[in-house]
Amino acid sequence: MGKVTESHVLSQSFPDISFDEVYVLSNGTVNGERADSFPLQGEKLTIGVCFCDTQSFSYTLTIAEDSHINLYVCGEEDSCGELQILCGERSECNQIVIQQNTTQQTYTINQQKDSFFKAGFFQLNGKKNVVNLVVNKESEQANTDLYGVFMPMQDEIHEIITRVNHDAPECETNELFRGIADDNGEGTFSGLIYVAKDSQKTSAKQQNRNILLSKEARIHSEPQLEIYADDVVCNHGSSTGQIDAEALWYMQARGIDKVTATKLLVGGFANDVLEKISDEKIRMFISKHISEKLA
Repeated sequence: MGKVTESHVLSQSFPDISFDEVYVLSNGTVNGERADSFPLQGEKLTIGVCFCDTQSFSYTLTIAEDSHINLYVCGEEDSCGELQILCGERSECNQIVIQQNTTQQTYTINQQKDSFFKAGFFQLNGKKNVVNLVVNKESEQANTDLYGVFMPMQDEIHEIITRVNHDAPECETNELFRGIADDNGEGTFSGLIYVAKDSQKTSAKQQNRNILLSKEARIHSEPQLEIYADDVVCNHGSSTGQIDAEALWYMQARGIDKVTATKLLVGGFANDVLEKISDEKIRMFISKHISEKLA
């Protein structure tokens, strides 16, 4: 399989990231060659993936046992596709997805024993961005950390839909998502955590909070738990409201203009999500983008 060393969309979405390997997925090909899978093995490999599909294709990424992969994913305008990630025993995958174009992406994650999958999803621009994510915990002590920010503004629709299936005992899931909507933007978070009957000692948390910056903005929030085991610790929560008018007035009364004050308050609202990003350069890039879009 030919190795691609540059991708314009990847460099825009993840500036200053040095990739060990880059995979461009385009209509049933990987880096221009007919393929539907690519295996990864190694310690702390940094991988870039760009969806260029004009039709929906499925690709499989296999992470070998004991491997540690940093995975950065983006998509070209009007792209779509599915990425299946197979996490081997004791493997670790740290994934960041940035959507700045209209793109629909589906992820299916299968986790083996002692694997760790951490993924952040950031829908920053694009007339319609969709993420469909399914995580299957196939063995015990498979842990998952999901987080993200979606911010639809004028004429934009952003959707994040997750389902985490606890089909094995002693697994953990944490979900933390923030929505920010302005103008007539429309956002959706729909998350389901399923705990099977024999999946005892499950720990699962799901939280979604949203801010509406205009009367026309809409965010639909549907956190869900479906539990059939009795020895579990699971909770979920959701809230949607407007920016704190008292805090905004307080800042304006001290000489801070409304736009700057709004940026600061919304930045603080998103900060607990951004803190989960281990790469400081990516964290600052997303924070700056949120601030600039609010202007």
